[in-house]
Amino acid sequence: MSVFIISSVSAWSYDNSYSFGDARAYAQIEGSYPKCDGDSQGGYCIGEYYIDISRIGDEIYLGFGYNDWSMDASDSGYSGISRSNEGRHYLPIKNGNPEKYVACAWDYDYSSASPPGCLAGQGPLQPGQSYCQTTEAWAWAGKCGGYLGDVFDELKVVECFEDSNCASDEFCDTRREFTEWECRRESVCENGEEKCDGLKLQKCISYGDFSDWFTYADLEVGECGVECLEGETKCDGTIYITCENNKLEISGEVIGKCGVEEEEIEEEFMDYYRFLDNSCSSISINVLEKTSNDYLTLDECKENIVLAPNEIEVYRLENNVCDLHIVTEESKLDSDYSSLSKCEQDITGDDDEEEESNLLNYILIGGIVIFLVLIIFLIARKKK
Repeated sequence: MSVFIISSVSAWSYDNSYSFGDARAYAQIEGSYPKCDGDSQGGYCIGEYYIDISRIGDEIYLGFGYNDWSMDASDSGYSGISRSNEGRHYLPIKNGNPEKYVACAWDYDYSSASPPGCLAGQGPLQPGQSYCQTTEAWAWAGKCGGYLGDVFDELKVVECFEDSNCASDEFCDTRREFTEWECRRESVCENGEEKCDGLKLQKCISYGDFSDWFTYADLEVGECGVECLEGETKCDGTIYITCENNKLEISGEVIGKCGVEEEEIEEEFMDYYRFLDNSCSSISINVLEKTSNDYLTLDECKENIVLAPNEIEVYRLENNVCDLHIVTEESKLDSDYSSLSKCEQDITGDDDEEEESNLLNYILIGGIVIFLVLIIFLIARKKK
């Protein structure tokens, strides 16, 4: 058996042979210095280190991290090292360094021969002949090469070694041991800061010397406009309150809720503005029939309206009430008002005219009655 320790060359090859009689054994082992399968710089590798090994002979062996030559060769092969295959092998990593390796080739040959011209078996010999005497021989040879020791200290497996190895919003943090080098984002906030992402609360959390926003998966009541959680209900006296779109919705008195029995409910009608089809119309309904689209004031209702570029708001006097409608210039009526105040002025004006007309009617009727009474009185006096 022969063993060689190779320096840091890209590839190497060693052989060995042995002959005995007609038996000839030949073993050749080839290997390589580790290479990185990814980006590399100096001894730093983003990826894995690999080697390529091949052999001439019957068997090939491969082992890692040998601190001494404990493998032995015999006529049956090597012991103390595992049989392997030719080709590419990735080196195990130990504390960020690839382990050193040893590869061996082994060959065996057997020969059985007889002298030329001899007679095999039994039979009469011819002049110059003799019975054959078979000669047997065997031979084996082994050859090893590799790198004795624990790991390749000069080779290191890392996540990154420069900023270009990371995403555009990250940098390569190389301030610690190389085993802890990593791509990290720059701090985007101050530790302890809070903000809202819609209804969800975000807090700035510090991860060592790096801070980033952390979004809470669950909504928190009292934060980011969240008044309640979906499905929650509660009572305020006999008033039943539900949660819709994380906002408290007052449902009023509801039979079977908050201790309200059927006979206790008194019907109460109120005027609301209902948002429907992108318009606000006045309605008078039982408070128990109020929906989430009903508002006490017109201004509250108007907040839901979305105007298209060719649309305008107008106020239309219907049933002596000013309702808000969304129309185009083409569909606008001559009786539509551009402002609520103008519409309401006409409501007031109509009432005054009606009152004035009623007063005149009362005066006229009263005058007629007085005139008739006076005539009757005069006629009665003449008869006397």
